[in-house]
Amino acid sequence: MFRTAIGRARKDRPIGLSVSEFLDALPGLWASFDADGQLLLVNETGIRIVGHVQDWWTNALFSDLYPESEAERIVGDALNRALAAGHWTGRAMLRTAGERLLPTDQKILAHPSPDGGARAFSLIATQASSAEDPSLAETMRNRRENVVAMSLGIVHDMNNLLAPIAAYANLLTEGPLLDARTRTYLLEIETAARRGRALSSRLLDLAKQRPIEWTRVDMIEIATEVCHSLRVSRPDLNVEFHTELVSAVVEGDPVQLHQLVMNIGRNATEALSDRTGHVELALRVLDGKDPRALADTKGKCLELCISDDGRGIDAADVPRVFEPFYTTRPSGSGLGLRLAHDIALAHRGLLTLEHRNPTGVLVRIHLPLAEPS
Repeated sequence: MFRTAIGRARKDRPIGLSVSEFLDALPGLWASFDADGQLLLVNETGIRIVGHVQDWWTNALFSDLYPESEAERIVGDALNRALAAGHWTGRAMLRTAGERLLPTDQKILAHPSPDGGARAFSLIATQASSAEDPSLAETMRNRRENVVAMSLGIVHDMNNLLAPIAAYANLLTEGPLLDARTRTYLLEIETAARRGRALSSRLLDLAKQRPIEWTRVDMIEIATEVCHSLRVSRPDLNVEFHTELVSAVVEGDPVQLHQLVMNIGRNATEALSDRTGHVELALRVLDGKDPRALADTKGKCLELCISDDGRGIDAADVPRVFEPFYTTRPSGSGLGLRLAHDIALAHRGLLTLEHRNPTGVLVRIHLPLAEPS
């Protein structure tokens, strides 16, 4: 259908030839959809980037271009914004042939409807560049500075208020004349105060995300350190690390990458807060032909899987797990996964989460392997 439409434009209207050639020469994907999300036109570059055979495009829908983890955010929220405001700009993953994921910078343009009804729209997507747009970078810096200032104030005030509360509550629980009921109340006060301090620290981590200091980092060393820390903090759990690799070097910031793995590992142990269980870290290299490999890596990428056999997560909650402050645990802050997600993207990687059968959660961290030194 889409090739026929271009063919008619070329035959019936000479200007159609130059338009179609122009679209085919664009450096990224350009696709047009009707109001129902049915594909109308796509350029040759887009076909090459996404990688599907031409028959796939014949009945393709807008939603088919996105993985499940992005569908609600883009097909729902972003598209609705574009239709309401005329356009939307942001970054999202495209689902390429073989279910591989490609980070792209995207713009959705809504086209006016002559009768005021449902609007057709177009998608423009180019492969995400590691260099930020200067205006976007300035906007993000300003936002980050505002969040940092707010978080520093929160940390300062909360720590000043909660530190003595936790300390005095702890001292009072040691009193020899306390009845069981009063001791329970004091323990609850101490626990709440310590949770408040932990929340302020997470806010500070999120707000004070440093610029990446690029260097060569061996992820085996980081996974080993995190595994040791988890064993020390939760000796009741069976925490294991498996890999057959001798080295697993990526380019990145060692502090941030350690924080990325630690946040996911800590989430796994917290999912087992009321039970004993198993947490596993597994590190391997994915060949470029593997459908889970990052689409923009040259041949291979690193995959770190962190899994647990805790309560798991409902399918309806999965699309929201990376939203700030969204959590399914009463004691959770809703910041650990978001911070880990942002660190992975900043390192040109990807973080995904899925429910395991019968119970538990599996988180996959994909990072580009560094070139041999």
